Amino acid sequence: MQLFNSFLDGMGRRLSGGCFCGRHHYSDPRLGAALTFSLLVAGQLLMGVLMDHFGTLGIQTQPMSWMRMTGIGLIIAGVVLIRKF
Repeated sequence: MQLFNSFLDGMGRRLSGGCFCGRHHYSDPRLGAALTFSLLVAGQLLMGVLMDHFGTLGIQTQPMSWMRMTGIGLIIAGVVLIRKF
């Protein structure tokens, strides 16, 4: 059973990496490198704040504060500015 679980874990990592590379291969020529990577960072930070708030993966919960939401809002505003200009 442990061998099967490690096989699934390895396949999940490969699939995730393949999706990551494929997504960037598709979006870089269309959006540009700056917008692609700023969207990547904004999405990861937003997901991190949500995971902290709900305590997923067994981590200690940290409630969303207005300072955290302001930071995420500023990052999203930066993404919009990169897109416009």
